[in-house]
Amino acid sequence: MNWKQHDKFMEKVRERLIFHQEDYKRKKKLKGEEVDCFKMHNAIEQRKEMKQIKKILNKVMLNQFENHIQDLREFELKNSVFIIGENDRPHI
Repeated sequence: MNWKQHDKFMEKVRERLIFHQEDYKRKKKLKGEEVDCFKMHNAIEQRKEMKQIKKILNKVMLNQFENHIQDLREFELKNSVFIIGENDRPHI
């Protein structure tokens, strides 16, 4: 999964979270009508699942980023070329 795919997926996650939050708030504001507890519960559960998915995806993307940085460092050492910032350079 690349960064564009990650961003698209996270946008969908945000949209679903906002939808469920608005749905929950709307039902809370209703007066005189019975609130559909089952749907409210599902909205809360889906929001929890989305948060878990977001955490997992962020870990995956961070891991890929760290692997990319490691590959750049190996390339630098092999070719004596410095791509990474001043503070990250190896001391030779």
